[in-house]
Amino acid sequence: AAVALLWALAWQAKPRWRIVGLVGILVATSLPPLGGFIYGSPLLSAGWIFPGTGLVGIVLLAMSWISVFAFIESKKHQAQIAKYIATTSLLLCAGTSLVLNSQYETPINKSVHAVTTQFARFPKPLEAQYERHEQLIKTAKDALKQPYPILLMPEEVGGLWQPRFAWMWEEVGQAYAAQNKTLIVGFDTKPDGKFANTAKILGVATKSKPVDIVARVSAPIGAWRPWDEKLHAPARWAIPAHTELLNQPYIFIFCWEELVPWPWLSSAVSLSQATGKQVPTVLVMANNWFGKDLAINNAQKRSSQAWARLLGWGSARAANLP
Repeated sequence: AAVALLWALAWQAKPRWRIVGLVGILVATSLPPLGGFIYGSPLLSAGWIFPGTGLVGIVLLAMSWISVFAFIESKKHQAQIAKYIATTSLLLCAGTSLVLNSQYETPINKSVHAVTTQFARFPKPLEAQYERHEQLIKTAKDALKQPYPILLMPEEVGGLWQPRFAWMWEEVGQAYAAQNKTLIVGFDTKPDGKFANTAKILGVATKSKPVDIVARVSAPIGAWRPWDEKLHAPARWAIPAHTELLNQPYIFIFCWEELVPWPWLSSAVSLSQATGKQVPTVLVMANNWFGKDLAINNAQKRSSQAWARLLGWGSARAANLP
């Protein structure tokens, strides 16, 4: 209802104000705070229509919408010049789309092995927590056999990072470092006293101690809960969007972030400011233990595919399924 209200406000009587409303809402729902809380952005279609064009594809998408709208309105009012301009613009967008789709090749992931797991919610009894970590560590050690330099595991499968478990993972990190490999596992941490959805990076890429990559956007109610001081995971809008592992750029996207525009757009801007022209790989970490009867995993996966396709990035996705 809230999202529908936004679009209703844009549906003004005068065509020019409708266009202003369209652009205004696209901007408002792509930048913080709405860009982290409102999912299902129409911008997702840019990934399928204008692949590999990055932020330019968003401009082309908006141009194609405005061209269609201008064509319909000009037909109503018999404005021939406006009609010709709209038709030309639309044909250019359509032709560009056809060329881009015929030439686009999805970057092949040659560096990351993503592990799919099926664990229930992280348990509360201490004994069960140790069992979970033993299961995860076995999975990580078994994956050393894979011919990839990086192993990616799902979001939050390790629960809260605690000293009592850190020594267990230190041994795993050493095993990975011994084989020139890197391990990435999802945990919760408290870097500033508040919860943060975190990727722990172990192994050769970190040399000695673990490196943390923290999520920028937390899922409303599930994690972003300002009324609950004990469980609140605040949004960290300005955290660096990319990092380098083994001299290659990687973008981290966590679960809820798959669905909302800001993490993807901020990553694209951040990467454009970085040095080097290497194509990055998106490392998506998801955890849908609660989604047995929901289509959320498929929705998240398709959203990530669309964004990665628009930006021309490679991708690897590790999910914990119900």
